[in-house]
Amino acid sequence: MLDSSALITEGIVESETLNDYEMQAQFMLQAAFLDIQERHPIQGVQLLLQSIIYLLQEKRFISPMAQITLAQSLILSADLIENNEDQQLVWSKQLNIFTSVHKLINKQVSVLV
Repeated sequence: MLDSSALITEGIVESETLNDYEMQAQFMLQAAFLDIQERHPIQGVQLLLQSIIYLLQEKRFISPMAQITLAQSLILSADLIENNEDQQLVWSKQLNIFTSVHKLINKQVSVLV
């Protein structure tokens, strides 16, 4: 029986083959969550999150679900920022990320209204 990691990897490969970047990003986010649960190095998780963010931000239009995936990736990335830097710099980076997520969520809410 396949384990979760193998199924997620298969989903990433298949969605990439089908050019379904939104589903690919969703599978990649699941991989990031799994890596955190399995206590993989934070740097690897950050790289995965940056790949998701880049994948979705480079598109002109993404669905509401993909925007949620993007918001989750941005928030998780902000939470995992290493603390070995100047604390003010860390807070500034986190604030910038949270501001971006706030704008993204407000955009979604305005579409619903």
